[in-house]
Amino acid sequence: MPLEPLNERNNLSEGAVDEAMLGVVDPTGEAGPDVARLAAQKAGLSKSMPGVQINRFCASELDAANSLPPQSLSSKHELVIDGGAETASLVGMGASSGALAMDPSGCHLISCGTAFPLI
Repeated sequence: MPLEPLNERNNLSEGAVDEAMLGVVDPTGEAGPDVARLAAQKAGLSKSMPGVQINRFCASELDAANSLPPQSLSSKHELVIDGGAETASLVGMGASSGALAMDPSGCHLISCGTAFPLI
């Protein structure tokens, strides 16, 4: 996550960022913790700043990018960070047992038990 260079380039003081929101498609395994908050803490932005992780499948990052700016415009926040984080090589497709993998009515879309084995 490039939050450390972002912090260094802008010389942000601790507590300057009000909130971080990242879209993560499959928040399981190593992507399970609140990646937004952990990335901000690792970058030295704040130890107490809230972070939000959104899972909207392929629209995760887009949803994060559209959610925080209105809060800044309404003066709820002064400075926010939004974006997306995903490492597809660490999390297999369907690892979170999302809707498509678990919904029996979707079996006509895929070969059930092959592409998304029910665990």
